[in-house]
Amino acid sequence: MDFTAVIIFILVGVFAGTLAGLIGIGGGVIYVPVLIWYLEANRLPGSLVPLVSVSTSLGVIVFSLLNGSYAHFRNRNFAGRAVLFLMFGGAVGALLMSFVLVRVHSGEFKLFLGLFQLAFGVRFLWPKKTHEVETERHSTPILLILGLFAGGVSSFFGVGGGLIVVPILHLFLGFRLVRAIGTASGFMIFSTSVSLISYLSQSRGIEFPSEGFFGSLYLPAFFAILPSAFIFSRVGANLAHRLDGKKFSLFFGVLIIGIALRNIVLGVQGLF
Repeated sequence: MDFTAVIIFILVGVFAGTLAGLIGIGGGVIYVPVLIWYLEANRLPGSLVPLVSVSTSLGVIVFSLLNGSYAHFRNRNFAGRAVLFLMFGGAVGALLMSFVLVRVHSGEFKLFLGLFQLAFGVRFLWPKKTHEVETERHSTPILLILGLFAGGVSSFFGVGGGLIVVPILHLFLGFRLVRAIGTASGFMIFSTSVSLISYLSQSRGIEFPSEGFFGSLYLPAFFAILPSAFIFSRVGANLAHRLDGKKFSLFFGVLIIGIALRNIVLGVQGLF
């Protein structure tokens, strides 16, 4: 990886980390498109691009989540029983979708990713809703299904899954918002770890370019993104008290929709 690419990935970590702290998004929705662009520009085979992009994104997310999750654990902002059921469903969903991704070509993946990003971006055009919590409900079937779905989405697209878990815990199961975020963060560490381990295991026997790869994990990008994302997540959290988070959510939504439309067009072109 040349010096320019290192700088680009550092800046990606700065941008994603700041947004994570400012408006509570996971970085995967930013990491994966940039990794796809870089890996394709460096002529990695299209059959390997989704696997390497998602694995590297998940690796960054796992370590990025550790600091925040520990803080939630220390402050008891999590529901242990809910985390266990979410983890069980998440493990199943993550494993199932990890076996699907390794069979997806770059063109198909960009189409799927674009559709996911489109839904993700549209969500940020409206402000997040909160409501008064009456009773925290622990519905085992809902938690298992939620974990299964969020774990599958996280595994396939290389994202954390918090955008799915947090609003359902808060709006439908009556969790206080901070407790929903803490519970989701514990689930996300587990599901992303399961996905990453599965991808690394499945990548054994695959011939990657020897330089810079640990299985399907692209180490130069991983080590360039992680420190800046980790540091600037705190910067974003501090800025959240001074800046208008709603305006940044709108900006981010428009940005992701633009990226989504590009990926959809490229994905459709890649099918023909």
